[in-house]
Amino acid sequence: MLFRSVQWQSNSLTYLYGQNFAVNPETQQTFTFEHADGWKYGDNFLFIDKIFYNGKGDSQVGDNTLYGELSPRLSLGKIFDRKFEFGPIKDVLLAMTYEFGEGDVESYLIGPGFDLAIPGFDYFQLNFYQRHPDGDRPGNNVWQITPVWSYTIPVRGSDILIDGYMEIGRAHV
Repeated sequence: MLFRSVQWQSNSLTYLYGQNFAVNPETQQTFTFEHADGWKYGDNFLFIDKIFYNGKGDSQVGDNTLYGELSPRLSLGKIFDRKFEFGPIKDVLLAMTYEFGEGDVESYLIGPGFDLAIPGFDYFQLNFYQRHPDGDRPGNNVWQITPVWSYTIPVRGSDILIDGYMEIGRAHV
């Protein structure tokens, strides 16, 4: 059974309010659901944003919109039950992402991923994607590099967790 193979999971719900945006209406509210898990053959990450523009519509999607990304990764180490370690690399993975939402936003990304052992970090991933947008939008043959990290700072019996990611894109030559 699939759910028996889940080894850990984390879920969160976040609310953000912001003003003075340079794109879309200048005031926005965003509700974000995030889910991450590790399972028998890899890991998954999902987020879904529901964005409200406070009654002032965006020219593309109206007064609110939905956007999300689903990013499963398949671990070669877990699938073949052997270690794919060398240097700072602790595992090699097949990384994928599906971007979805309202408007012309669908894209499919695929490429190699690496789990790295970097001192001080709880985890550090480095994923390389070939981007394939749906439809006639530009963006084919664009590589995207996505580092993902987390580290914990102990403070007086508590912990401060700092995590994040970046998406770096470059046209394929």
